[in-house]
Amino acid sequence: MRLNTLPITFSIGTRYSNYRNNSDKYSSNQDSQWTSRGAVSFTPTNWLELFSSYAEGYRTPSLNEIYNDSKHFAQNYFKPNPNLQPERNQTIEYGINLQFNNKLLTNDRLQWRTAVFNTKATNYITTVIHGFPPIGNTLSINTPSVVIHGIDSSLNYITPWFNAALAYNRTHAKDTITGMSISSIRPESLTASLDLPLANSGFSLGWVGQFAAKTNLSGDRKTGRDKYRQPIMQQAGYGVNDFYIHYQGDGQLSGINTTLSLTNAFNKSYSSSLGVPQEGRNIHFKINYRW
Repeated sequence: MRLNTLPITFSIGTRYSNYRNNSDKYSSNQDSQWTSRGAVSFTPTNWLELFSSYAEGYRTPSLNEIYNDSKHFAQNYFKPNPNLQPERNQTIEYGINLQFNNKLLTNDRLQWRTAVFNTKATNYITTVIHGFPPIGNTLSINTPSVVIHGIDSSLNYITPWFNAALAYNRTHAKDTITGMSISSIRPESLTASLDLPLANSGFSLGWVGQFAAKTNLSGDRKTGRDKYRQPIMQQAGYGVNDFYIHYQGDGQLSGINTTLSLTNAFNKSYSSSLGVPQEGRNIHFKINYRW
């Protein structure tokens, strides 16, 4: 809904979710929930937008999180959790959008968006590893109360000759009861990309760089250690570079999209914030057809 006399737009919505998961080996898992969202934006000029929103979230546990009982790594097994509860959260977000056209080059567009968010989550779904290494199990559990806050910022510059983008994220998440960090949250990161169309051929060359800072995880506010009373293990920062060639079909080939990618091109050895080793150099080929 937009007010006729003022550059203000309101939007509201609600959603009902109902799910039931069944297994031949374990008990069923079911729940239902109403969630709502409200947002307001203020656009005093054609290049400026201020916005804010309140949203209720509801994430149902996946089948893997509930029932997976397969082998994980060499001597570690997934442990099922049929009693896993859905995650509920409330998020407040506010931010700014800027857009400028034809400022540096003909037909260019410069976009900048920054948003600050704060989330309160109940029954936050996370993963814990018991008794590893060398023998143990991996289990999905609910953390009763978690607070997540951070900032997302992106800068995009689009021209007929190239497209460039930067995206920055900093997110902190803590268990409000113990004060411990949620280690599954990605550390502070910066993603950069450059896409170069090759004339009118339908081909383009591209680069994507993903850079993450060293983790800054905190332990229990009383002991300074993790839930197993072990010292907090920080993971090193890293930089990973991907390259690709993309083809967008035209004419008789309209609807065809293909991408050949070389990911982690320099075979960087790095781990996620959970300490899980990530993929090395890899080649991917994707083809899509739409009609």
